Amino acid sequence: IARLIERAGAVVIEPWLDRRFDLGVCGVAGGPLQPPHGLSTDARGGFSGIDLGPPPLSPAEAAQLAEIATRVSAALAAAGYAGPFGIDAFVHEDAGVRRLHPLCEINARHTFGHVARALGAARLGFGPPPPGATVVVAPAPDDPVTAWTLPSPPAAPGA
Repeated sequence: IARLIERAGAVVIEPWLDRRFDLGVCGVAGGPLQPPHGLSTDARGGFSGIDLGPPPLSPAEAAQLAEIATRVSAALAAAGYAGPFGIDAFVHEDAGVRRLHPLCEINARHTFGHVARALGAARLGFGPPPPGATVVVAPAPDDPVTAWTLPSPPAAPGA
């Protein structure tokens, strides 16, 4: 820890939280927000994709997340930033009580949530593609990463 502090100057220590699912919100600073989306993670918590289906938030959690995303958008605009951004959040369990951690990261750039929406995908993932997926980045000898999409389901008649 001493070497890490020496190298980085500071560290942030947070308690372990029993995460249930991760999610995010994309927008443009000072502008409109997209609906929340799911963030897929691997067994170690590393990012592995986007699911644009609505995450299983309660109405109170959805309202809290929207309030935080709106405040982040306004703060970025007030600081002079005019571009795309995304926030990451997660739901966890604390002594048997479900809780929303509405802001764990601000990404002042295009995020994969923006990319998934731009591609018209329901899901954007990295790793072995599931059946029915379209590979958008194939693995190469020097880079084994595969990126894939699954299409959005067709719109209901009259929608």
